[in-house]
Amino acid sequence: MPHSVFTFLEMADYGLWDGCSFVMNAMHVIKASPVPYDDSHFTSLERARTFSETGLNGPKFNEYNEKYPHEQYTLGFAGGNS
Repeated sequence: MPHSVFTFLEMADYGLWDGCSFVMNAMHVIKASPVPYDDSHFTSLERARTFSETGLNGPKFNEYNEKYPHEQYTLGFAGGNS
């Protein structure tokens, strides 16, 4: 999913994931969240606001295609636009 990958990399380039949580879900999915992984300098709400302010709160369109399902080593966003 080129747009989803590009969006995630843009988020990383802006530092939006710095200090955020990455958790294992169902032993095969890694989920990223704007929740700080420690007693960091930001709250979840502040970080979520930063994603929105940069315009990088998710993909701009849904690029999912049943011919290319989410499989191992693929990237997707929860919430519909991935």
